[in-house]
Amino acid sequence: MADVLGTALSGLTASRLRALTHANNIANLNTPGYKAQRADTTTGYRGDSVRVSAIGRNYSMGSVRQTGNPMDVAIDGPGFFQVQDAQGNTFYTRSGALQLDDAGNLVTSQGLTVTPGIGVPPGSQVSIGSDGTVSAQVGNAPPQEVGRIQLANFNNPEGLNLTGDNLAAATPASGPPVLGAPGTAGLGTLESGFLESSNVDLASEIISQRFESIVYRANAAVIRTADEMDRETIDLLA
Repeated sequence: MADVLGTALSGLTASRLRALTHANNIANLNTPGYKAQRADTTTGYRGDSVRVSAIGRNYSMGSVRQTGNPMDVAIDGPGFFQVQDAQGNTFYTRSGALQLDDAGNLVTSQGLTVTPGIGVPPGSQVSIGSDGTVSAQVGNAPPQEVGRIQLANFNNPEGLNLTGDNLAAATPASGPPVLGAPGTAGLGTLESGFLESSNVDLASEIISQRFESIVYRANAAVIRTADEMDRETIDLLA
């Protein structure tokens, strides 16, 4: 009976984690650049249990929607924006909702600095080219190039560590970042005035979540039945 309980309990735990992953995908349906996650499962060592082996991510490109904001930038093709937090930690994201902080630095909507750093003179109109060139224009003066956005790519993006807030960090499994200008070395180009939508398939996520609910209840029923049989056995032996 212990094997039955262990098997059902492992299924219960795995189903719960898969359901939470689907729920997280649905919650990020409107998050720019978000990539749908999945809970990868495998059988236990003896083949009588199941466990979540990894949280993977679907890196296919989401649809691109026009916003009209020149600071919104979509990556058309492979690559990630490279950003840093206040402590100097480096992260990677597909979300191109950019803006300027109070000091005129190019940052994400979360306040993370786009690296390499790009500063824009106060009062400038900013434009971003498909090759990552950032230009600033003050008044009627000609636009001046103030920097260039670099993109990063990885030999194994699946190996990135998902850190939350639509960010990922490099790991030995992902390999080091390969940096370059947009449109070079197999990297995508940039589309200013557009944002990449999440690639979450809502219908698929709802169906999968419903399926996990059924699996969860089935495993819970097995546990209840096994518990009742244990009690009856104890009563008979008492």
